[in-house]
Amino acid sequence: MTIYSYFGDPSSVDGQASQGSGFVVSSKGHILTNAHVITTAPSASVSTASTLFVEFQDGDRASARVVGYDLF
Repeated sequence: MTIYSYFGDPSSVDGQASQGSGFVVSSKGHILTNAHVITTAPSASVSTASTLFVEFQDGDRASARVVGYDLF
């Protein structure tokens, strides 16, 4: 799957965005990805994306939220 992360307004050209891959690791739908995909790491003041979407191989998209991350 592909993860799309937006830091700020996703419709704004001034907003920061990121994307990366991930995979489902639980029956509850938890997805594992790298911290730099969903946070502003490695900046000194790390924050999480304000808007997240995941896109599956068949093209379906779903909104998502960060439940945790580890920078190490």
